[in-house]
Amino acid sequence: MNCRASTSSLVAGAPLALALSLAPSPSAAEAWTLEKDRQLFILGALYGAANKRIGGGAADFSKTEFGYYTEYGWTDRFTGVLRAPVRLADDGENRGWGGEGELYGRYRVLKTGRWSAIGSLGLGYGVADFEGRDIARSYDGYAGEVRGAVGYGADKWFAEIAGGRRLIEGQGGDEWRADSALGWKPYDRTEVFLKSASTWRARAGARPADDFHKLQLSATRRFGAIRVELGGGATVLGDGAPRERFVLLNFWRSV
Repeated sequence: MNCRASTSSLVAGAPLALALSLAPSPSAAEAWTLEKDRQLFILGALYGAANKRIGGGAADFSKTEFGYYTEYGWTDRFTGVLRAPVRLADDGENRGWGGEGELYGRYRVLKTGRWSAIGSLGLGYGVADFEGRDIARSYDGYAGEVRGAVGYGADKWFAEIAGGRRLIEGQGGDEWRADSALGWKPYDRTEVFLKSASTWRARAGARPADDFHKLQLSATRRFGAIRVELGGGATVLGDGAPRERFVLLNFWRSV
């Protein structure tokens, strides 16, 4: 039995909260591909708010986000991903919205024992109102991304690290991203996940608040064919960034 199959109930079904809250990481188990003809569907919502800034100062920030996410295993080594979030944001002075449609191709370049490594390419198009583009963390135009991930999967847990460069058209500027995830299955129908995500603006003259680091803890429970995920997290580092705290609810199904 290969590593993907031996960890399928944990890794293949890892929650996609971060596909909403910490985009663009496509999933919590990014270092694996789906088996051929397997598919994963996610519908989710997230709410976040902040009244302080990291390092001091007041903030008046809130965000509501809705998202759809799906993966499909074209072959055992190649998985296609569609991600489509929409978010509304308010910073006390401006209200804005933003949304994207993004396609990723994830290819498994290495599988040895319980280790797996992938490379992925993504292309997206975003629309946003001008004043709300920054506060909604959205882009208006095209974006592309090159990513890689390495993971280790055991019967009851997995761990992975991932990262990449995101190329964004227009004023927002390019970004570097680094992510990590740890998943654990204490019971047959229950999984627990811890994930971190970091973003650094690659353009010269970026504001410190453009760089931020988030942590998220969530759990899933299976009810028949549907899994329900509930979790939360916070922005923990980022000089001048809003100290956002968020909660999330996702519903997903594998077929």
